[in-house]
Amino acid sequence: MEPAHGSRGSPTRRSLQQQTTTRGSVTALDALTYAAKLVDPGSFDILSANYVGAAGAAGYVQFGDNHALYGDLVNGCVVLSSGFANLSLSTSSSSSGAGGAWGLPGDADIAAVYGINSSDAAALTLQVRAKSTGNLTFRYVFASEEYSTESSNSTYTDAFMLLVNGSNKAVVTPAAGPPIVVPAVAPAPPNATNVARGKYAYASSVYVGYGWDLGNSYGPEKAVDGRTTGITYLMHTTNAMRTPWLAVDHGASYYINRFKLYNRDLDCGWRLAFAEVRIGWQPITQAADAAHITDNELVWKMTNASYNGAIYDIGLSVRQGRIVTLQNFNPTGYQDDWVLNIQELEVYGWPMALVPNVALGKAAFASSVYDFGGGQDALWTYGPDKAVDGGVVGMSTLFHSHGPNSTAGFTEPNPWLAVDLGGPYDIQRVKIYNRKTEYNCCGDRLGYAEVRIGWQPITQASDAPHIIDNELVWKMTTIGTIGALYDIPVVPVRRGRITTLQNFRPVGGDGTQILNIEEIEVYGWPSPDGLAPAPDVALGKPAYASSVYSTNWPAQAFDGNLADLFHSLDSSNGFSEPNPWLAVDLGAPLDVQRVKLYNRRDCCGDRLAFAEVRIGSQPITRREDSSLVVQNELVWKMAEYGATGAVYDVQVYPVRRGRYTTLQNFHPNGASPGYPLHIQELELYGPVMQTPPAGPPVAVGTSTVSLLSNRQYYRSGGAIEYGGYTTVLTTATVPVLANDIVDIKFAVADAGGDNYFDSAVFIEAGSVALSHACTLDCATRGGVGPCMVDRQCLLDANRQPFCGASAARPNGTACAVQNLTAGTCSACVCVGDTTGPVVTPSLATVIVTADMLGGVSSANFSCSAQDDQDGPLPVAYAPRQPGDFFPVGTTIVTCEARDAAGNRAAANITVTVRDKAPPVVSVTNPFITVSANASGGNDAINYFACSALDLVDGPVPVTYLPRQPGSFFPVGTTVVSCRAEDSSGNVGTGRVYVTVKDTTPPELAVSEANIVVSANAAGGIASRVPFSCSAHDVVDGRLGVTYSPKGPNSFFSIGTTVVTCCASDKSANTACMNITVSVVDSTPPVLKLPRTPLLSQPGSPAGAIVSFNANASDTVDGPNVPVSCTPPSGSVFELGTHVVTCEARDAAGNTATAAFDVVVGTKGLLSAGYPRLVPIACGTNPTALPGDVGTYLPEAAAGVTGTAAGRYGLVARLSGRVQAGGCYRFDLRLRVCEGADYGIRSFRIKVNRQ
Repeated sequence: MEPAHGSRGSPTRRSLQQQTTTRGSVTALDALTYAAKLVDPGSFDILSANYVGAAGAAGYVQFGDNHALYGDLVNGCVVLSSGFANLSLSTSSSSSGAGGAWGLPGDADIAAVYGINSSDAAALTLQVRAKSTGNLTFRYVFASEEYSTESSNSTYTDAFMLLVNGSNKAVVTPAAGPPIVVPAVAPAPPNATNVARGKYAYASSVYVGYGWDLGNSYGPEKAVDGRTTGITYLMHTTNAMRTPWLAVDHGASYYINRFKLYNRDLDCGWRLAFAEVRIGWQPITQAADAAHITDNELVWKMTNASYNGAIYDIGLSVRQGRIVTLQNFNPTGYQDDWVLNIQELEVYGWPMALVPNVALGKAAFASSVYDFGGGQDALWTYGPDKAVDGGVVGMSTLFHSHGPNSTAGFTEPNPWLAVDLGGPYDIQRVKIYNRKTEYNCCGDRLGYAEVRIGWQPITQASDAPHIIDNELVWKMTTIGTIGALYDIPVVPVRRGRITTLQNFRPVGGDGTQILNIEEIEVYGWPSPDGLAPAPDVALGKPAYASSVYSTNWPAQAFDGNLADLFHSLDSSNGFSEPNPWLAVDLGAPLDVQRVKLYNRRDCCGDRLAFAEVRIGSQPITRREDSSLVVQNELVWKMAEYGATGAVYDVQVYPVRRGRYTTLQNFHPNGASPGYPLHIQELELYGPVMQTPPAGPPVAVGTSTVSLLSNRQYYRSGGAIEYGGYTTVLTTATVPVLANDIVDIKFAVADAGGDNYFDSAVFIEAGSVALSHACTLDCATRGGVGPCMVDRQCLLDANRQPFCGASAARPNGTACAVQNLTAGTCSACVCVGDTTGPVVTPSLATVIVTADMLGGVSSANFSCSAQDDQDGPLPVAYAPRQPGDFFPVGTTIVTCEARDAAGNRAAANITVTVRDKAPPVVSVTNPFITVSANASGGNDAINYFACSALDLVDGPVPVTYLPRQPGSFFPVGTTVVSCRAEDSSGNVGTGRVYVTVKDTTPPELAVSEANIVVSANAAGGIASRVPFSCSAHDVVDGRLGVTYSPKGPNSFFSIGTTVVTCCASDKSANTACMNITVSVVDSTPPVLKLPRTPLLSQPGSPAGAIVSFNANASDTVDGPNVPVSCTPPSGSVFELGTHVVTCEARDAAGNTATAAFDVVVGTKGLLSAGYPRLVPIACGTNPTALPGDVGTYLPEAAAGVTGTAAGRYGLVARLSGRVQAGGCYRFDLRLRVCEGADYGIRSFRIKVNRQ
């Protein structure tokens, strides 16, 4: 195995190759060829194939005969790798065989499902069409060193995904024992911090000092206050418990990868011994919770006693939880000194992004609510909303049903709580927090409870019989305990809107059957194809009918036009049809969630009576299909005669999947004249699906994979081949219907940017195949009975197998019947049975009195059925059974029986339940405390409402005295009386206590939260700083504010000053806000330089020494800011123009730069009278003397120049009067050269004759 992450050491790769002699081969192919290798041609047609990844990361593999996978993937396989595909045949176990990085991106689907960023992804995507109905299976190996328990929850866990129609089916399962749950890979920790500091902390007891430390308290908050030394910052329990504990509630779920424990620093360090640290979600807040500490996961155990000042810094593989406990197990103690005392507990982690609790704050209902009494109960209300308010501790957050002790004579055998999530959700977990109060009571009232999820609304007591319409997902098998947390994984994920908890505890010792819990949490996510809004999927679809009158075609019931009509024939047209029907073909199996039926609008609405709506896969397209209508599922049954123009809006719970929907009339007069089927429109609502979904999404961390092989792969030396966890797997079966289009994606990637160890998946050739979906024996019996053609094993709307048929045969016809399981055929002779059974009710009318809210708990009646061929037959009752709950009013129960030939007969029983109960007044919030929002009180309190429901009259109006909801309520407590009276004079009342308090602090407004100003005086800013605060209170109006430590008119020094402005109202509610004032020196100094240009004359051939003054002053630093110039003052400047640059820098680093010119000229360079032209005798060279007489040449004087090296030149045209044939000497003398030899330089000139 590799070293623990964090000290990874030298990477190695353990290949899948054993000590081989035959290496096998790896061949790179294109995507379509890979698909052709994988897909069984007898099961699927390949529609498309696509590969994304490095070319060297995929290949077709034929293993050698001694390869570790040779015996498992005998057909060869396609390999996808995050590294090099050819490493699947490597024999190297050195770091050179470890793999490498392609530098390619990860996979978006892997990121979406696992919540990680991956790299070097290789993905093969296929789209195939099923040739027949069956179960889709795969056979593959996923090989990775970093997908084991060693790497679970690690950022190094490699990612492999198998998507079937968008649902991930890839999770590792071990060869034996329970499934390994590989949770969602945690994101890389963003510098995990101490998340325990300042959080709520609890302890088994608290020691209070006496003597020298009299009055000092050493509560649990001292362990999370950030102080790690000093006895005054010590957490200390008493010795009341042998195993004292400390618990920290982080307030939310966290990833935790480290904790740090500071033992007592001065003395008594030995008291900490053999302690345990646990992490989880089980709340631990009081001494009675000690028994539940072990419900959380043990992550660390001391193996000895500690010492003074010890620090334990413990790194963990990432855990998830909200509660962290430290419990001491000192085995000896000292003078019975069983205490826990530590300086600090630090917990390092980062917040989790878990699936949310979607029940929080949602609408909740209960079979009853305990009415408050005297004493402690007068403080609280116990409505169902308390079970979804987020509170898990204390009476103030408790839900409590009524119970027999509250009102004499009231009994409730199986109390319930229901939560309406408000929409469709995919639910993966439910948590139930049992009662846990300071009164140490009644946890055993919860027992043998059931949790159900579904679509059936449960909102009032009369709905109790329908709770079982929702699916059972959990059943308690014991009696509850105080404070217990029941964490229920929902596997597979269920989709629904309604969640119920119903108690089935046998009557307790006090004779009570009560449901009381602290909280119910439902974890899930909104369904991706939610139920609303949804289109009318029947609009414009093909329609059929058992008969058609005139031109009133069946298509007119699905054209969206309420002005036209569908109308079947009746006996007045010479046609006898007892139960006419209308059918629509949706074109594909769709999820139908709602049916809307518009009855005839002009007349004759009562002709529609006791009609049925059915949904299923059985085609209904011809009159001959009438007997097959019942093979589709009944989803709605009218219990009355229709009304002209009535609209029947039917919610379909649970959602039914089917292609064909029928409406069939069952008017009691049957084929009598004038009783056809005619309606304006029939609408079906549901999501449009392009392909049938493969089921709900699989939650990350749940196993959907089972083993085909029990082996793992080992070297002779015992090292695990190709990683720490490798096994042959196959997906759980995925039902597929004939002609389904199935999208399949294999993807593998490195996680965490880990390039040392690559993962790979090996998919066996031909393993994408269909196995037979049905295992039912569909043979029919001979003789009298149902006679069907081509009876076959089919899948229903829920993709469960059933025996179906395509058509009926006439009497006496031989038909072949195939037994698909045995693969044999038999024959039968069809003998017709057209006579229906006789159904006889025990009573035509049953009258009972309501004995509980909403109806009667049980109504007794019965029907019997006798058939001339089959004898006594079972009877089906709809909509309710004998002994069922019946609501107040009249219910027509239809007793129906069918014989073996499918003949149907029915009879009706009228059940009437009378009302003798007064209205029940319900109060949403009996105790309301609100903050005042206007002068003197609250001007519109809408936080309460009363409603009244009467068994006979239904909802009845409620009157409020002395004030209505939404009106003004003064500060103080107002008792509002809610009164409701039904038509029989029965009166129900309720009370609401409205308390208005001024608890709202003033509202503060600041002109600007962060102000940056420039200094304008020495050391800071002396003028007013532009900031201000204002305060307004809902009760007291405008308020004054105070500033600390300075106000706007104060002097602010350079730097940052935090100004706190506060305001308090008359009720001592205080609010404060901070303003950050930053004073900065941002103004550069001001330079004062010589006037430019600065002129100077040379003092030597090298030029002139030039001195100058450059000064600078600054607003903050004053007049003496240092100035530096280049070249500096006093430098030698050569002849010509020079730029001098000066810079000044203040103490804040602000700089000012400026420049001026220095010009060194040649004026005054020549001696007086030079240059001159002196006549001389030709052929002579007399010495030049200062007193020689010659002619001054001004034009030549202007041409004298100097150089930087002290050299001089003459560029000039000589002009003047000379003697033809005469000789002359040209003399030049510079002032700087006067001295020896007189400093005269000359040359001779002879004038030619012209």
